[in-house]
Amino acid sequence: MANLLSFKALELYPLKKYQSLILELKNPLINLNTINELEKFFNWVCNHIEVNSILITSKTGCFSRGLDLKEFKKLPQQDFEKVLNKFQVLIFSMFFLPQTIVMDLKEETTGAGAEFALGADFRISRKGIKMNFDHLKKGLVPTCGGVGFLESIVSQSFVRKWILSAANISESDLLGSGLIHEFYDETGQNLGHQYLKRINEQPPIPRIQAKRSLLESFLPRIERALSFESKFAFAGMSLGDWKKILDGNKGKVSSPRDLSKLLKFKESPRQ
Repeated sequence: MANLLSFKALELYPLKKYQSLILELKNPLINLNTINELEKFFNWVCNHIEVNSILITSKTGCFSRGLDLKEFKKLPQQDFEKVLNKFQVLIFSMFFLPQTIVMDLKEETTGAGAEFALGADFRISRKGIKMNFDHLKKGLVPTCGGVGFLESIVSQSFVRKWILSAANISESDLLGSGLIHEFYDETGQNLGHQYLKRINEQPPIPRIQAKRSLLESFLPRIERALSFESKFAFAGMSLGDWKKILDGNKGKVSSPRDLSKLLKFKESPRQ
């Protein structure tokens, strides 16, 4: 495996007794290298059905603080949008993997990191986790599943509350909504391995078929999200407010009138 998969942003090792793989994020910020290596890993594991399960977590107490905006600020807007589309499709692909995916979100998961977690079959975390969809604070709009994929997991009332407030989600909401399946404290650090053990006790064919069958019930909704999320998000983000906020110029963000002018310009026939 070491010869097949060589990573810089990720660390991968097998847990043979459960026929599982442990994948750890080294960096709390998601950059282009992270996305490319995740894509490489998912493409590889899709063809290795002898792997029963995957535990995705981090090397530190923070699972993810979202996108590395300082890196992406250097890209042209069109290239940044391509990166977001790629990450959205990557999360979408996890629903189709034959493996059962467990994510340990540790003590902190925000923004695009929280969107990444939506592709898991099970999500666990430390008690007291800081988790939010804080895109709006950063001048971004969720475009990697934070609307369409999230709504297939929890009710729209939760989605609306979490996205529009951008506030930390309470433990009761996390558990009651089903976004987090189980919490652990300092005595339960091996909870992820307990999930892998239970998954390993299941015959592989029924397990794979059950995951695929469960996907059918919400597949039309998440397929639709692939297009509508970016349609609404990219129009506003093209004004570059997220870059202004990143630079500390929050007072210079665009007005709704600016967006209206941009949309009219794009819709007007060119001479």
